[in-house]
Amino acid sequence: MRKFVFLALFVTGRLVAAETVPGSVTVHTAAPEHEVTFTPAQATNEFLADFVRWVGEDAGKLPRRDSVLAVGSSSMRLWKTIKEDLAPLDIIHRGFGGSTMKQVLQMMDFFQRYQAGTVLVYEGDNDFMNSGLTPEEYAGQCKEFIEGIRANRPDAKIFFISTKPCPARMQNI
Repeated sequence: MRKFVFLALFVTGRLVAAETVPGSVTVHTAAPEHEVTFTPAQATNEFLADFVRWVGEDAGKLPRRDSVLAVGSSSMRLWKTIKEDLAPLDIIHRGFGGSTMKQVLQMMDFFQRYQAGTVLVYEGDNDFMNSGLTPEEYAGQCKEFIEGIRANRPDAKIFFISTKPCPARMQNI
């Protein structure tokens, strides 16, 4: 059971999230065609506040077919210079918390709505350190992600950034 229920959340003055179906969260914006409803399972994602904020940022800007969608964990989220580093590409920066590939898959329909021509993914650190996932299971989740993106955009180019050693976790090896 969730510890909270979104009854009203104002992010940008016009953005409101409200529980409509028990456990779901619907985010309304000034552009009704960009309204997003998160399923009860998605609404339990610990990073939901990031997704609610992005709905407001995206209002009136979708789809972004020529863009690069950058998704992933804190390594992606903390890449503060990504737009400058990858200029002149149009970057949709959607790194969230200490996410796992399972959490990315949980939010697949949110990422599909961008219809991005290129997707850049960084996951893996948290998948292996926190969940006990095997490399084969992780590879299966990555394949599921690729299939999900390609279901919406068959010509999309998808790139995975290799998992790196994390100095803060060296004692766990």
